[in-house]
Amino acid sequence: MNDDFDFRTKRTTIILGVMCLIFFIIIIKAFEYLPKNNPKPAAQEIITQNTSTPEETAQEEPVQEEQPQPERKTLNISFPQPAESQDIETIETPQLESIPENPEDNALSTAPQEDPIDSMFAQALKFKQEKQYVKAFEIHKKILSMTDDTNIKARCYEEIATIYAIEKRYGSALSFAQKAYNTSPTSSREMLLARLYYKTGDIDKATTRVNNILQRDFASDRE
Repeated sequence: MNDDFDFRTKRTTIILGVMCLIFFIIIIKAFEYLPKNNPKPAAQEIITQNTSTPEETAQEEPVQEEQPQPERKTLNISFPQPAESQDIETIETPQLESIPENPEDNALSTAPQEDPIDSMFAQALKFKQEKQYVKAFEIHKKILSMTDDTNIKARCYEEIATIYAIEKRYGSALSFAQKAYNTSPTSSREMLLARLYYKTGDIDKATTRVNNILQRDFASDRE
């Protein structure tokens, strides 16, 4: 019984010793893994770090080197200096070259302009063809007030006579036809008189006018 007790006691002691040894080894290994290079800063060091002024902080910051600015290319333009007052009289006035004339402009300037009276006659003829006789008559009256040319006046009288003849107002037509012939006598105006005399029933005067025309025509043929 005592031998068994001693053996168990020894065995227990050995087991406990081994376990203590293993526990001691584990503790040693744990201390080896603890950080060794991070000691906590002392309170006095923290205070001195926090009490540093902004100026000191700015001085402690590394100064950045200035980067060289790229060289800007400039245009070398030389402007003429203004002449001094004493040199104003010596400045010569530049001679301006004469601009060549455009032949088209000359052609337009020399082109004959349309006579306003001719355009008025054309407008009156248009009204006459459109049977707007009053407007045509007014234009001819306006032309008569604008000119003293006998040929133009005779033409107006003749046109007015034809307008009256179209309206079958033969008395008025005959009066203006006579004015046209008296202002500038022509064979066509005398023939207008002959027709108007015939319309009014004055056959003798109509015949006389026709004979006058025929005699002039025969005389011109003999010449």
